[in-house]
Amino acid sequence: KFDCEWAAWSNGTAVRELDFHDTFLAADYSHPGDNIPALIAVAQQKKISGLNLIKGIITAYEVQVNLVKGICLHKHKVDHIAHLGPSVAAGLGTMLGLKTETIYQAIQQALHTTLSTRQSRKGEISSWKAFAPAHAGKLGIEAVDRAMRGEGAPSPIYEGEDSVVARILDGKKALYKIPLPKKNEEKKAILETYTKEYSAEYQAQALIDLAKKLNRRIKNLNDMLEVFRSTSSKLILLLVIVLVAILQYQFWLGEGGYIPHQALMQQIQQQAEVNEELKERNRILAAEVFDLKNGTEAIEEHARLDLGLVKPHETFVQMSTISTHYKPIYIDPNAKVDLETNETPASPDIPD
Repeated sequence: KFDCEWAAWSNGTAVRELDFHDTFLAADYSHPGDNIPALIAVAQQKKISGLNLIKGIITAYEVQVNLVKGICLHKHKVDHIAHLGPSVAAGLGTMLGLKTETIYQAIQQALHTTLSTRQSRKGEISSWKAFAPAHAGKLGIEAVDRAMRGEGAPSPIYEGEDSVVARILDGKKALYKIPLPKKNEEKKAILETYTKEYSAEYQAQALIDLAKKLNRRIKNLNDMLEVFRSTSSKLILLLVIVLVAILQYQFWLGEGGYIPHQALMQQIQQQAEVNEELKERNRILAAEVFDLKNGTEAIEEHARLDLGLVKPHETFVQMSTISTHYKPIYIDPNAKVDLETNETPASPDIPD
């Protein structure tokens, strides 16, 4: 027997190695099925009911899918498992019936410990590409365990001064909208994911289906090879290449494609930031208008600050902004003043 966090890592790695999971694409990539091995491992160790396990899985899907909708990690070359750690923690919180504050601390710890770059998917790719999501599930379990024992977390992990948004994503002024469901609203995010029928990339599923259908129609594969050896095979090959190129162009650059979608999401975010600034300005103006209509404090403030007016029997005091770190000037009270220039002889230097 093994502790649940190690079982989660082992089973999660197996899922990735076999490539049997699902996909969700929005502002970022994700495979929400990576949540399931971690939750099953904890459910088995804690003898959780099937109903509560399903509730936990639904919560995990809801959190990860909506994080993927609202925050693009790929833009900043951050691996998408940074959305997986918090979703595992949230799912475990639901499954175990934990208090909101405990889940909140666990989510923050999980995000803090699962941040990594996308270098694991580039250059000399190692087995860590398969280990990384399962390891995030393990870290999510450990984050929940620590939170249940009363340990706090770096807070707030998303919005703080040196937080993920401020230092790793779009900066302190960035505004992200995460479309989480409201209280008692149905959680349907799991229905937006795509289950993969074959152990291959999601984009390859249709091609595998096509290949299987062609295989049933072709009685002898040698006949197919003979076709490609013929003169017309070059034309067929060219048409296939052109077709694949068109499909790739539509996926990446076409109307509603990935790159235009990313640009649109960025424009929406920038406009949302502008809207927030305008809302804040309008709020301040509305408050000033209210004060001007309902009292004299605002008028008095403008009179004092903008016009420099004072009330009778008041004394106006202006504070100097000159630095106090200055070199004093020595004045000799016995020095004779030159009546023509109204100046005194040069004063001796005073040491600092």
